[in-house]
Amino acid sequence: MVNKPQIDKRPVLVVGVTGQLGTRVVQQLSAAHKPVRAFVRTTSRQDHLRLPGVQLVHGDLRDAASIADACKGAFVPLRTPD
Repeated sequence: MVNKPQIDKRPVLVVGVTGQLGTRVVQQLSAAHKPVRAFVRTTSRQDHLRLPGVQLVHGDLRDAASIADACKGAFVPLRTPD
């Protein structure tokens, strides 16, 4: 019997998704069929992030509660530079 590796289905939390690098990271994860949780401010442009497997979560890095909520159930947080 061969054990198959477990696939983690928790979303990757990506912060800084509206910049060039963050957008590209989200696009690549979506294209690879990985679940993504994109942390974005409500005032930021976000239409380009509406991709398969991408969940938009609104918050602000100055608000600890919104960060904690975004992290719940996430596999790994990934912060991209602005």
